[in-house]
Amino acid sequence: MRRGSPSKYHRPQFSAIRRKHPSSADPGSDAAAKGFTLIEVVVALAVLAVVLVSVFRMQAANLDAVRHLDFNSRAAMLAQAKIADLDARGFEEDFALEGDFGEDAPGYGWQVTMSERDDELLGETARRLKIIDIRIDLNHDERVFYLRTQRLAPP
Repeated sequence: MRRGSPSKYHRPQFSAIRRKHPSSADPGSDAAAKGFTLIEVVVALAVLAVVLVSVFRMQAANLDAVRHLDFNSRAAMLAQAKIADLDARGFEEDFALEGDFGEDAPGYGWQVTMSERDDELLGETARRLKIIDIRIDLNHDERVFYLRTQRLAPP
């Protein structure tokens, strides 16, 4: 091993440096100036407030989107159930054109409108073809879902 080169086991020695705690320093020294000033704290709180308001607004928008998606999926299932009910009863029977879903879906109402399709190209079949419009609403028009379908009535 060459002389003057550090060995792999040699560690340099550092002398201990003693510092005074800032609270025990003189008011005019550099150690006393290391704390935050009141204006820095106020600015930091203002920035934090702006960030938190933005986050809460974004969260509120996300919750509204979730409510909208929940309504659309539930209304589509309820409209499908109403069409199945209409298919089971038949087209000639009298049935209520509006109502609610009761305890199965509280707050949800429905309205059905049926009309015949007027199409000369289809001839006799056009009179049997029914256009069915279903309207599902939540809490009397808070949110509304529309569905249009067609069914062929039996001869």
